[in-house]
Amino acid sequence: RRHLLVTAGAVVAARWYVVQMVLAFASIPLGVAAGFLPVGALLGLLMLPVAVPTVRDVAAHAQAVERLLPAMRRKVLINLQTPVLMAAGMWLW
Repeated sequence: RRHLLVTAGAVVAARWYVVQMVLAFASIPLGVAAGFLPVGALLGLLMLPVAVPTVRDVAAHAQAVERLLPAMRRKVLINLQTPVLMAAGMWLW
């Protein structure tokens, strides 16, 4: 499994992860502002308090896998809860 991020290294992969997280969470209010998403989708932003320390830990500990384990657990929570919160908000509004 020699794909781009594996060959680029852990630090590059961590930077790319940070960029993806920023873009993912920025897309929610931008989508609402552009009229592509209903206002209720903003509930997905409730996961920002979990995302910020996750991004910080990934950026700080890119080369220490054992120190990344808590961030990896939080990432699963972010991946599951953000769309659930967005869907709940869209259903309510």
